[in-house]
Amino acid sequence: MKRVLLLLAPLALTGPAVAADMSFGVGLAASTDLPDKVSGDYAKFGVGPGLHLPFRVDLAPFARLRVSARIDSGFGSNRVTWRQYVDGEEVRFYDDDHWSMLLAGALTAGGEFMPPVELPVMPYLGVGFGAAWVGTYHSFGGATQHLLDEDANDLDSSSNIDPYTTQFTFISDIDLGAELDLSEALALWFELGYSIAFVSEKELKKTPAVYDALRSPYGWNAARLGVGVSFAL
Repeated sequence: MKRVLLLLAPLALTGPAVAADMSFGVGLAASTDLPDKVSGDYAKFGVGPGLHLPFRVDLAPFARLRVSARIDSGFGSNRVTWRQYVDGEEVRFYDDDHWSMLLAGALTAGGEFMPPVELPVMPYLGVGFGAAWVGTYHSFGGATQHLLDEDANDLDSSSNIDPYTTQFTFISDIDLGAELDLSEALALWFELGYSIAFVSEKELKKTPAVYDALRSPYGWNAARLGVGVSFAL
């Protein structure tokens, strides 16, 4: 009993606990992949839509915890290599001119930091780290038609997905934003963000094994512009 009282004593001295302010946000964004050395000239993903769901918990007057779930996308081209035999010798061919799509779902955790003054529109700097699931999808035809496995790809079906890769990787975020309180329970926020993840080489699914088709590695360097609202919980 003495041990219990000793443990409870510091809590009694600090007075009653104060619940942290929390909010849940919903935002829409547009992101585009920036050039990088890993991607070179053979991985280019243009502007695509995204969905951002941040959950925030105030830790101090000018600092808060943020846990974010996000979906980003991009449309462009990505290099694929495959094996063929020419005059009995193995040769690797490549193509990076076909249509490709990237779909990335990320879960990150980090902090947001604001200046120590009260402003009508509050700017903030956010950082986050986490994991991302990245799917890279390809549309083959013409010179790459042979990479479509006829048994695995039903070309007569509108729901058929051409060869693709999926994998998990680490992702890091940095964000510059501004938040405007519309009421005690509702806030509007704008955000300019940047995310970086390395997507390693991966064997294509739904291609004939004889070709040993691989999707080349690339960097997902996403510049993102978003807007959303937050609801107090």
